[in-house]
Amino acid sequence: MGAPQDHSVTPRKRVLVVDDDDRVRKIHQDQLKSLGVDSCFAKNGKEALDIISSDWSAQTFDLILMARHMPLMDGILTTMVLCTIGYPSLIYGVSDRLTEAEWEEFFSARPDDIYDEGKPLSIDTMKYIVESVPTPEPCDTWRERVSRLPKQGKGYWYSCFFDQ
Repeated sequence: MGAPQDHSVTPRKRVLVVDDDDRVRKIHQDQLKSLGVDSCFAKNGKEALDIISSDWSAQTFDLILMARHMPLMDGILTTMVLCTIGYPSLIYGVSDRLTEAEWEEFFSARPDDIYDEGKPLSIDTMKYIVESVPTPEPCDTWRERVSRLPKQGKGYWYSCFFDQ
C-alpha cells in the first residue's frame, strides 16, 4: 500500500481584465491562459462592477487589471468604488504612458500599483504581476483574503476596517 494521496486541488488565480480595447483584452487573455490563470473580461467599469456583483457569492478575483480610460465608467471611478466597498482584490492600473498629473489622478483612486508602460502589457510584465499575487486558498472569506495581501495592497480602506 502506498502513502495516502492528497487529491485536493489548489485553486487557480482569477483575474478580471477591465479594458475597452478588444485587442488588448484578447492579448491579455492569451497571456493569462498561458500562465495557467483563469480570467474574465469587462469592457468598462460598469460592466466590471456588474460581473463582480453577479459573482458576489462565488470566489472573488485575486487581481483586477484596470484600464484608466474607458467609456461609461473609467478606471479611476471603478477603482474608487471597489476600494470603498472593500473588495478584497489587488487592483493594478494599466495604461499607456501617463503624465505625472495623470499618474497622480489615477493613483488617488487607491490602486495597489500602476503599470503605464503601454498596453498591452508585455508577457514578462504579466508574468511578474501574476507571480506577485498570493495564491488563493479554498473557501476564503474577505477577511482571510485581506490578511494575506501584501502590505501595500491593503490600502486606506483596510486600515479603516481591520486595523482597529
